[in-house]
Amino acid sequence: NRPPEDAIVDANFYQTSEQVMAGTAPLYGLVWFAYNDKAANGIGDGRAGVLMSGSYQVENIRMQTTDVTPEVYSSWTAFFNVIAQSNMAINNINKYTSPEVPENVKNTAIAEGRFMRGLAYSYLVQNWGPVPIIEDNYKLVTDTSVSRNTVESVWGFIIREFRFAADHLPTAPVQKGRLTKWSAEGMLAKIYLTRAGVGASMT
Repeated sequence: NRPPEDAIVDANFYQTSEQVMAGTAPLYGLVWFAYNDKAANGIGDGRAGVLMSGSYQVENIRMQTTDVTPEVYSSWTAFFNVIAQSNMAINNINKYTSPEVPENVKNTAIAEGRFMRGLAYSYLVQNWGPVPIIEDNYKLVTDTSVSRNTVESVWGFIIREFRFAADHLPTAPVQKGRLTKWSAEGMLAKIYLTRAGVGASMT
């Protein structure tokens, strides 16, 4: 068994710095679509009273959101999609990156994955409270008995994700639009403020 020579697969892809960074590029876009498309308006602007009552987001506007409200399903799906894709990126980078790729490039890519994973969990815990923490997609193949973690442990996980990102992301973006150390520091500040204020009542 060996990787094919006429196709791109994970086992033969992460051989250069450019390929490693390309491996995390999708985390900036499509994986968030189910949330960014409409759900973000309902959960954010709708519940904040910014949208008008005639909007299609009427359940969110009236604070009558239920488990069958479309934006709830879309958000839940999007956040766990981000988590799953981040897990795969982190796993592949750790497993397949060539020794010739500089360690700081590898750590930057992993930090991007952990930032995105932490961001998805910050939305999940603020909207659903206790949720399962999933760091390895492959474990779900053989063991589907996933349990929810406590609210406090989810917040702790999020903080560790952003701390890692702050420690390993560059101070200036490696490409336009990429995360930096200050992106992670900013999110850490937001998380600490949330936990000290409104979020403290969720434990």
